[in-house]
Amino acid sequence: MQGIAGEAKLNGELVAELVSSGERLTESVRAAIIRRGRTVIPELVEILDNEDLGQGDAPGRGYAPIHATAILKDLKAVEAAETMLRVLCRCDVMDILHGTLVDALTSFGPPIVEPTLRAYAVAENEDQRAAIGSVLSRIHVRDSRILPILLQILEENVENGACDLAYYGDPSALPHLSSALDACKVDRQGGLFANQNIIELAAAIKDLGGRLTKYQAKLLRDVDRDQNKVRKLLLRTLRNV
Repeated sequence: MQGIAGEAKLNGELVAELVSSGERLTESVRAAIIRRGRTVIPELVEILDNEDLGQGDAPGRGYAPIHATAILKDLKAVEAAETMLRVLCRCDVMDILHGTLVDALTSFGPPIVEPTLRAYAVAENEDQRAAIGSVLSRIHVRDSRILPILLQILEENVENGACDLAYYGDPSALPHLSSALDACKVDRQGGLFANQNIIELAAAIKDLGGRLTKYQAKLLRDVDRDQNKVRKLLLRTLRNV
């Protein structure tokens, strides 16, 4: 779909309903659209796939694709998965749409495994692989092809990989998580939000039923101590403002 495909698209009934809802889609509008059944799925997919409608200065302030995604989830529109995955790969991780898409896709369960694996196979960069990995790890389906993907993501981005492996829940990832944690060093200059890699790895190990070694436990204590120092300094600074 190119642009808004002309103003005719904006004048469509479904687009108008979603655009006029602004940030909050009312339950009455949502229910009315859902009552129309699966016949609205193609239109919802077009709205989702329309990059112009997702812009902050677009009609509806960019919320129309977000609302469309939520309704696709309600309709269990597995047939929309390929478009949803494609849009997910072009989203910034901080976008509301990103989280809404991950939530909708994972709600589809086992039927989403194959299209998600296909999307991963053609992902062009680390961010796209991370986005798709977040879906694969949260489907609650064990598949021999998924764990190697999540381990690859762990190598590319420790924080993303650790979170995904914790969600996936396979204890066979423990040696990989432990090795990654052993390779970490405490960043003492990074401030309050430094060392998230150590925090996420330690949390994932515990979530999967593993135990930290003495060295790993010391790493975590060092991080906690440094963060407490930074917090105290910030509090003193705020009191003096």
